[in-house]
Amino acid sequence: MSECEMVRFESVSREFECGPDRCLVALNDVSFTVPRGQFCVIIGPSGSGKSTLLRLINGMLEPTTGSVVFDGDRITEKNIIEIQRRVGTIHQQFELVSRMTVLDNVLSGTMPLVSTLRVLTRLWPKHFQRRACSLLCQVGMSEDQLYRRASQLSGGQQQRVAIARAFILSPSVVLADEPVSSLDPAISRSVLRLLKEASRRSGATVLCSLHQIELAVEFADRVVAIRQGSVAYDGSPERLTRDILDHVYDTAEQDKDATEVAA
Repeated sequence: MSECEMVRFESVSREFECGPDRCLVALNDVSFTVPRGQFCVIIGPSGSGKSTLLRLINGMLEPTTGSVVFDGDRITEKNIIEIQRRVGTIHQQFELVSRMTVLDNVLSGTMPLVSTLRVLTRLWPKHFQRRACSLLCQVGMSEDQLYRRASQLSGGQQQRVAIARAFILSPSVVLADEPVSSLDPAISRSVLRLLKEASRRSGATVLCSLHQIELAVEFADRVVAIRQGSVAYDGSPERLTRDILDHVYDTAEQDKDATEVAA
């Protein structure tokens, strides 16, 4: 593995059992490499395998065949806990604890390294408290918002807190699974800009799945398009043509079906 490589998928397939003698192929022989520090956006229609791909990196799923390599080490049962500590995750639905304060939600990201007693009593180590405050400042949260409950925040504010939490342990890789799907376009751009700035400051590699093509083109260093579980495009956002998108999303076939129905 090259020193500049962070994540590598080696002929990865993933199947799910969906009945007697039946299985769903979510990923089929996927191979590509994500360099260290890259902001890589994964696009594709719903059900194409984007979320499955991300979950293979943090150990939520295992490949049926093939392997995933993380910073030179093949992910296995023996090293997955250590790798998970180096991966930050930003969820589509934010996954904040609504009754906890903004600051405590960010600090909850340190749980893998903090004793159970400190977690239960919320006696977080001082260096983590300082880092949490710094990260919240970087994503635009003011000091008077630190002790507000998460439930009192807007959707955009909650996702800012989720970004800060994802970076609290200085991860090598950040996974963002549809992080702006529930936000309006203006707030979506703001959140993705903050995510990209945070990754640049920390040197983290980001794999971010998106539905919005215009945002993928605007923010990605590189775009990987998944179609029916396979890589249909892998390259720069500037070279993502309408013909490629029509193929990825079966647009031409959908237009044909619509015309036939109308007729």
